[in-house]
Amino acid sequence: MTYFDSIRALSGEDRVIGNFADQNGVDFLTGEFGGGSTVNLSGLATAERGVRGVLSYLGVLPAAALPERPMRRFVMDDPGLYAFADRRGFFEPKYALGETLAAGALAGLIHDIDRPWSEPLPVHFRTGGIAMCIRTFALVEAGDCLGHLASEF
Repeated sequence: MTYFDSIRALSGEDRVIGNFADQNGVDFLTGEFGGGSTVNLSGLATAERGVRGVLSYLGVLPAAALPERPMRRFVMDDPGLYAFADRRGFFEPKYALGETLAAGALAGLIHDIDRPWSEPLPVHFRTGGIAMCIRTFALVEAGDCLGHLASEF
């Protein structure tokens, strides 16, 4: 099962560019370097280091252009690395990007819009890993991805 097969199996989503690249046997690079449709200097620097590293690895740029930091490879091939909303509401995240979380860690709370006085619904990651993505928008519908972790390859 490829990464994209696992994404489709997890979310039923097949309208993403990665799916079309996979269906056509095309490699592609992608990433999120700020979140919420934002751009920041740190994210741009990360993207530039990553592209330079890949181009150096492929021999397009000289090896001297490789980033000074050691490369780490991650996979997101376990459904337990993803947290999804069980119902509609407002999502309150309880983790930070880059944080290492144990199996069963709290991803966040979903607050009921129609009954704000009720106890929020906790959502947990089943598998532990490093936080790679966190939902930017507070309003969620049942089935929305709230975030995902990755494990070292």
